Amino acid sequence: MAATTLLPVYKQWGVNIHGWVTFPITFVKFRRLVTNHQGNVFMDSKSRESNTLSGFTLDVADNSDQNKDAQWIAIGA
Repeated sequence: MAATTLLPVYKQWGVNIHGWVTFPITFVKFRRLVTNHQGNVFMDSKSRESNTLSGFTLDVADNSDQNKDAQWIAIGA
């Protein structure tokens, strides 16, 4: 019977304006990310992936000003 190694799972979250977001704790194996803007006006939010375990680039609408913000949650190991 093969030994099974369990990886610790980390959950991190925050609110940031558009641009580079650094994770409070760097992931070491993988991570999955979800973003969402909450407000009176709809704004599309997404992560522009760069395949890093230390952060991501957040895009919100046209990235034009400080009102372009979003909440995010990342889960990984």
